[in-house]
Amino acid sequence: MKKIFIFIFFLLLLLPDGYPVNEVSSPATKTIGQTFDGEELLYDISFFPIPNAAYGRFTFEKNQNGPGYIITLEARTRHLVRLLTLMRKDLYRSYVEEVDGGKRLRSYRFEKEVSYLGKTRRNITFADYSTHKLSWKSWEYGKLIKEGEQDIEPGRLLDDPLVAFYNLRYGVYGTIDFGKTITIDSIPIRNKPAEIIIHIASKETTNKERKRLVIQEERDYYLNVVLAKETFNTKSGKIKIWLSKEQGNGYGPFKPVYGIVEDVIAIGDVSGVLRIKK
Repeated sequence: MKKIFIFIFFLLLLLPDGYPVNEVSSPATKTIGQTFDGEELLYDISFFPIPNAAYGRFTFEKNQNGPGYIITLEARTRHLVRLLTLMRKDLYRSYVEEVDGGKRLRSYRFEKEVSYLGKTRRNITFADYSTHKLSWKSWEYGKLIKEGEQDIEPGRLLDDPLVAFYNLRYGVYGTIDFGKTITIDSIPIRNKPAEIIIHIASKETTNKERKRLVIQEERDYYLNVVLAKETFNTKSGKIKIWLSKEQGNGYGPFKPVYGIVEDVIAIGDVSGVLRIKK
């Protein structure tokens, strides 16, 4: 009898996970596109001396007319401010596809539009990784004013700011840790190489900066971002972002709850706070 028990014991060790009786298979890990599909982030935007002067809207949705997904960032001024800013509207849009088995997003088209009184300045960058070519075109009030092309080195990925935002949150650039610095190859600006540098503040600095805030809940990671000045028409290219590590209220990983774009030309510092879903 003892030998039978010993035989059964070793047999169980050889079976995967002890061969449980009512085993429930765990759901497959979501791809990056599945993780963020349908996400909508709404922000109340302020700049001195006007609170809630504008609103911002971040969306991530399936591309109904092509491959992959479309990421859109839109900002519009409100009320009287809308008249004072000549009905300004800022629109950024990135057409993306999943690569690396769904573990990363790659942009194949990035658009930027800034409109005043219905007149628009527009820039589009195209990335064709099959031919290793990057091209761009610029229009001013409907007239093509500039275009160009350059090679993309094989194996090199150029992340526009919108793609970088979601790749960061998904963990493409590694874990989000205190004191870490991340450097990302970005799309060229005016035919010049560009980078996005993200510095995650130390725990001590994060705690210090959090104490200065009126709202301190869900401010878990403090990021200092530097990117090309021309991206958001700023003097410095600096952005400060607060992330929450919580994933509640229908948002994806690492909620971006508060941010400041510094030195926007003709406006100054522009802040945005995430509108919490009820």
